[in-house]
Amino acid sequence: MESQIQITGLHDLKLTPAITEHVHKRLAILERHFDHITDIHVYISTDKKGFEIAKANIHMAGGGHVVAEETSKDMYESIDMLAKNLDQQVKKHKEKLQKRTDKNSNHLREE
Repeated sequence: MESQIQITGLHDLKLTPAITEHVHKRLAILERHFDHITDIHVYISTDKKGFEIAKANIHMAGGGHVVAEETSKDMYESIDMLAKNLDQQVKKHKEKLQKRTDKNSNHLREE
Protein backbone atom coordinates (compact mmCIF):
# COMPACT_ATOMS: atom_id res chain seq x y z
CA MET A 1 0.00 0.00 0.00
CA GLU A 2 1.55 3.30 -1.08
CA SER A 3 1.23 5.93 1.63
CA GLN A 4 0.96 9.64 1.00
CA ILE A 5 3.39 11.97 2.74
CA GLN A 6 2.17 15.53 3.27
CA ILE A 7 4.64 18.11 4.56
CA THR A 8 3.54 21.43 6.05
CA GLY A 9 5.78 24.31 7.08
CA LEU A 10 4.27 26.10 10.08
CA HIS A 11 4.68 29.76 11.06
CA ASP A 12 5.66 30.93 7.55
CA LEU A 13 8.50 28.41 7.31
CA LYS A 14 9.41 27.89 3.66
CA LEU A 15 9.88 24.26 2.69
CA THR A 16 12.92 23.86 0.47
CA PRO A 17 13.17 21.03 -2.04
CA ALA A 18 16.10 19.69 0.03
CA ILE A 19 13.99 19.46 3.21
CA THR A 20 11.11 17.87 1.31
CA GLU A 21 13.42 15.30 -0.28
CA HIS A 22 15.04 14.56 3.09
CA VAL A 23 11.65 13.91 4.73
CA HIS A 24 10.58 11.57 1.90
CA LYS A 25 13.90 9.73 1.98
CA ARG A 26 13.90 9.23 5.76
CA LEU A 27 10.25 8.18 6.03
CA ALA A 28 10.40 5.74 3.11
CA ILE A 29 11.86 3.15 5.49
CA LEU A 30 8.56 3.03 7.40
CA GLU A 31 6.79 1.33 4.48
CA ARG A 32 9.45 -1.38 4.35
CA HIS A 33 8.60 -2.34 7.93
CA PHE A 34 4.83 -1.96 7.76
CA ASP A 35 2.83 -1.66 4.56
CA HIS A 36 -0.52 -0.71 6.14
CA ILE A 37 0.33 3.00 6.49
CA THR A 38 -2.32 5.06 4.72
CA ASP A 39 -0.95 8.58 5.20
CA ILE A 40 1.78 10.54 6.94
CA HIS A 41 1.51 14.23 7.76
CA VAL A 42 4.73 15.98 8.76
CA TYR A 43 4.82 19.46 10.32
CA ILE A 44 8.06 21.43 10.23
CA SER A 45 8.57 24.58 12.31
CA THR A 46 11.03 26.72 14.24
CA ASP A 47 10.40 27.98 17.75
CA LYS A 48 11.30 31.40 19.16
CA LYS A 49 14.56 30.10 20.64
CA GLY A 50 15.77 28.85 17.25
CA PHE A 51 15.07 25.16 17.77
CA GLU A 52 13.95 23.19 14.72
CA ILE A 53 10.83 21.07 15.33
CA ALA A 54 9.62 18.10 13.29
CA LYS A 55 6.25 16.51 14.16
CA ALA A 56 4.34 13.73 12.41
CA ASN A 57 1.01 11.94 12.51
CA ILE A 58 0.73 8.53 10.87
CA HIS A 59 -2.59 6.87 10.11
CA MET A 60 -2.74 3.13 9.43
CA ALA A 61 -5.32 0.85 7.89
CA GLY A 62 -7.57 -0.54 10.59
CA GLY A 63 -7.52 2.63 12.67
CA GLY A 64 -3.97 2.65 14.06
CA HIS A 65 -2.41 6.03 14.74
CA VAL A 66 1.15 7.06 15.66
CA VAL A 67 2.33 10.54 16.71
CA ALA A 68 5.89 11.78 17.30
CA GLU A 69 7.78 15.03 17.76
CA GLU A 70 11.50 15.79 17.81
CA THR A 71 13.42 19.02 18.41
CA SER A 72 17.04 19.99 17.84
CA LYS A 73 19.19 22.90 16.66
CA ASP A 74 19.32 21.43 13.13
CA MET A 75 16.25 20.68 10.96
CA TYR A 76 17.85 17.66 9.29
CA GLU A 77 18.77 16.20 12.67
CA SER A 78 15.19 16.74 13.90
CA ILE A 79 13.86 14.92 10.82
CA ASP A 80 16.33 12.04 11.33
CA MET A 81 15.35 11.69 14.99
CA LEU A 82 11.65 11.86 14.03
CA ALA A 83 12.09 9.08 11.45
CA LYS A 84 13.85 6.88 14.02
CA ASN A 85 11.13 7.51 16.62
CA LEU A 86 8.35 6.76 14.12
CA ASP A 87 10.13 3.63 12.93
CA GLN A 88 10.31 2.28 16.48
CA GLN A 89 6.64 3.05 17.10
CA VAL A 90 5.53 1.47 13.81
CA LYS A 91 7.56 -1.69 14.54
CA LYS A 92 5.99 -1.87 18.02
CA HIS A 93 2.51 -1.44 16.51
CA LYS A 94 3.20 -4.19 13.97
CA GLU A 95 4.45 -6.57 16.70
CA LYS A 96 1.35 -5.88 18.78
CA LEU A 97 -0.88 -6.69 15.79
CA GLN A 98 1.05 -9.91 15.09
CA LYS A 99 0.73 -11.02 18.72
CA ARG A 100 -3.00 -10.29 18.64
CA THR A 101 -3.36 -12.24 15.37
CA ASP A 102 -1.31 -15.16 16.72
CA LYS A 103 -3.35 -15.21 19.93
CA ASN A 104 -6.63 -15.20 17.98
CA SER A 105 -5.48 -17.95 15.62
CA ASN A 106 -4.33 -20.12 18.57
CA HIS A 107 -7.67 -19.54 20.28
CA LEU A 108 -9.54 -20.65 17.14
CA ARG A 109 -7.42 -23.82 16.84
CA GLU A 110 -8.24 -24.81 20.42
CA GLU A 111 -11.97 -24.67 19.74
